[in-house]
Amino acid sequence: MKRLLILSAMMLVTACAGRQTPIPNAESPEAKLYAEKCDACHSLPHPKRHSYAKWQQMTKLMESHIKEKEMAPLSDGERKTIMGYLKENAR
Repeated sequence: MKRLLILSAMMLVTACAGRQTPIPNAESPEAKLYAEKCDACHSLPHPKRHSYAKWQQMTKLMESHIKEKEMAPLSDGERKTIMGYLKENAR
């Protein structure tokens, strides 16, 4: 019985591991920009992962990582678009 439980748990974890919840309005220009910029370094976090206030903190942190990696920084327009998308779709 214990083996069956362990096997079932492993199958569940494996089945869920490759699936990512689609982001809201994935085909919108705002969502596409969010995906393009944020998926460049790590897996794309769902906007509901954080509150808007937390996203503001996270964005500042990510911009410092972008600078450290000598990548092109977000333009003011890109930042405004991404933050607007996150504000609309945050928790």
